[in-house]
Amino acid sequence: MMARRSCQLRGLPGSSTTAMARPPPWLPFPPLAQQHQQGHGADDGGEDGQELEPLGDVPQDYLEIGHRSSAPPVAIVKPFAMATLAPPPTSVKGVLGGVVDRGRRVAHNSPWPPGAGPCGRVRARRRELAHVYQKTVLPNGLRVVTAHLPHAYSVAVSIYVGAGSRYERDEEAGISHFVEHLCFKGTASHPTARHIAEVVDTIGGHINGGTDRELTVFYAKAARSHFRLVLDLLLEMVSTPLFDPEEVEKERQVILEELAAVEDSPPQLVDLLVDSTLWPGQPLGRDVAGTKETVAAIGREQALAYLQRQYVPNNMVVAVAGRVDHQEVADAVWQKAGRWPAGEPAPWRPVANGRGPRLALRYKETEQAHLAVAAHALPLLHPDRYALSLLSIALGEGMSSRLFLELRERRGLVYEVHSYVNQFLDTGSLGVYAGTDPERAPLVARLVLEELARLREEGIGEEELRRARELAKGRLLLRLEDTRNLSGWLGGQELLLKQVRTPEEVIAAMEAVTPQDVQRVAAQLLVPEQVHLAVVGPFRSEEEFAPLLGL
Repeated sequence: MMARRSCQLRGLPGSSTTAMARPPPWLPFPPLAQQHQQGHGADDGGEDGQELEPLGDVPQDYLEIGHRSSAPPVAIVKPFAMATLAPPPTSVKGVLGGVVDRGRRVAHNSPWPPGAGPCGRVRARRRELAHVYQKTVLPNGLRVVTAHLPHAYSVAVSIYVGAGSRYERDEEAGISHFVEHLCFKGTASHPTARHIAEVVDTIGGHINGGTDRELTVFYAKAARSHFRLVLDLLLEMVSTPLFDPEEVEKERQVILEELAAVEDSPPQLVDLLVDSTLWPGQPLGRDVAGTKETVAAIGREQALAYLQRQYVPNNMVVAVAGRVDHQEVADAVWQKAGRWPAGEPAPWRPVANGRGPRLALRYKETEQAHLAVAAHALPLLHPDRYALSLLSIALGEGMSSRLFLELRERRGLVYEVHSYVNQFLDTGSLGVYAGTDPERAPLVARLVLEELARLREEGIGEEELRRARELAKGRLLLRLEDTRNLSGWLGGQELLLKQVRTPEEVIAAMEAVTPQDVQRVAAQLLVPEQVHLAVVGPFRSEEEFAPLLGL
């Protein structure tokens, strides 16, 4: 569970910071946590009104099929149903004078009918191959990824940026979140936040953004007829925000209020507290929004410098899902952002060795005690990541999970209890949150620790694993029926992993997990000496909790 910061304009419950179980980062922000003028036609020109020159032909060996368009060549066509494809080379030279990631090549045993391909309309041979994602890389490095949903009324546009707390220096903590907020305060074409909000309201859409540890997202969802309008607006917001000095100062106060609100939200507070024990003195161990001191010190010029450093096209992904044609999207992005020069963004900061105290208490006069139990876990691309996810589901995700049944249904000790997995590029965490009466807090903490020990020693059975797998599969497929969720699935994976796994691939990986895999992961991660406990509530002494950890 982690705090996610979102800048809300319209369409979702009010502007807030939401504490929740962290989904994979390519999925959207809650509660999914990540609009101007008249819509533009397909023949619109560039930003200065002049149409950009076509890029010319692409060699036949690039994709089996020649490509001519005002946008760069399509680099990937990948069915959402599994298909056998030839092993791809990692890159192709000589295209557009550089190297373009080509992902999976459309091979000779491609499922596409003869003569069909990634350019123009693609018709699958079988109905189950009707949904594909496609990818184009512009010469400036901006990646465009789309998924075509022929029956969708809406279109969702998400822009993912390699910006977040892991890209920040200690003295600028919170600047990623600050910059995200400021991007909603006006652009050259839409000079105020009110203007942006009114345009979004006029078309019945919604727009939002969010900042996390390793990415920032801006997204909008609207009817298909307003696709160009929302795409152009989002691209303007990330490329030419005004950063009006008066708005900078007003938004600083808004963010300070956000930070103050966390102090009144014990579930968020205990989440931050346990993270600070796992990653002390590091970006992963602090609030994404920074501290009161760092936010108060961030100036307009500093925010602009960060924008210019991280908000560059080769550090971004435009992901679109809905009833859209990939070539139309690629052309539209090329016309709007084709002249945007690439930059040299700062890399994310690797996690440092060392951990903080295993027990952390925060005194607060609350009606409930709020507990977080956590241990270091696996990074995003670890081969055991699916076993970890299924372990967490069996432990505390859903009303049939172990912790829910034991702590709520059988004993009536809690209203809310759940487990969660945080996964980052080089580390991760597995955790449990529970809220209970302060007098029962030591008992609840002991029962959670006992369940972790039971998982470590006994693992789970075939039937329990099957239920966890079906829950994961069902939730994944239901989420991806929504265009916003699907654009998040595409954009987040492409930004962080530089690849997009299809739902079928993820489900196949989950199907391959065995009970032995789950117990092996539990035994590796849930070592008693590596488990941390954080408590927020009316406790001034650690004496009731320290013995539970063997301290």
